[in-house]
Amino acid sequence: MSSGFGPQNIYLWDSAFRHYHDFQFAMITLMVYDHVITLGKEFDFFWRGPWTLSRVLYILIRYLSLSLAV
Repeated sequence: MSSGFGPQNIYLWDSAFRHYHDFQFAMITLMVYDHVITLGKEFDFFWRGPWTLSRVLYILIRYLSLSLAV
């Protein structure tokens, strides 16, 4: 087995790169879908009330992860 950038290795890298982007797109789509379908309940149950440390951490985790993924 040879290492380097032969035609077979380039094909393998190209295929892996495409699968990685397909998987990444699917995960971002699922994250956005989750945010959209739970937004109504989030407003009803979460946004009404005093600001606490747990609320700030929730916002950081939920929305920072979405912004970093996109």
